[in-house]
Amino acid sequence: MNNRLFFCILLVWTSISLTAFSLHAQPNTSKAQSGLYLTAEDYQNGKLTLPATRGESHKIRLKDFWGSRYLEVVHEGQKYRFHKDSIYAYQDYKGKVFRFFRNYSNEFLLLESKSLVIYSMDETDTKGKGVRRVTLYFFSTDLKQPVQPLTIENVKNAFPQNHKLHNELDKYFKKDQELVVYDDRHKAFRINHVLESVLPQH
Repeated sequence: MNNRLFFCILLVWTSISLTAFSLHAQPNTSKAQSGLYLTAEDYQNGKLTLPATRGESHKIRLKDFWGSRYLEVVHEGQKYRFHKDSIYAYQDYKGKVFRFFRNYSNEFLLLESKSLVIYSMDETDTKGKGVRRVTLYFFSTDLKQPVQPLTIENVKNAFPQNHKLHNELDKYFKKDQELVVYDDRHKAFRINHVLESVLPQH
């Protein structure tokens, strides 16, 4: 193989490789909207109040550090003030939804709404040596019901008369930590996959 032919092949291969890399590296151009869900029904129906896409004049100020009962939304140059009790949740530009419940300084990240609604919240753990962030998990029996820690006992107590549910929990889960295992095959938290045949779907 002469040098000219070799360099031609090398040039073509490099061009193909760069094109493939460029296609693979393209950012996701889909734009999730930020805004507020005033009610659980609004969330179910995808109805955002004061919606905006990234790049627009829009900002949600939660004021969590001071435990404020209010949040502010700056939308198209106008400032709006809401009592957190009057809002179900807010959605950020990444499409993540955070539900308000009781504590004005905390929001619960809504992870999944199936047999149970699963949430998480990050907290700072100062026990032991050093400081670390830990993820705590919670649930509610539907989108409107109270949020509570996700434990085997709490799930049983939420359905005191459902003995079939109790039996399924005892059959599949020995520790509370096993409830938050995600089932990649069924695209659901394991607790929700197990309870599909026991609880009605939302």
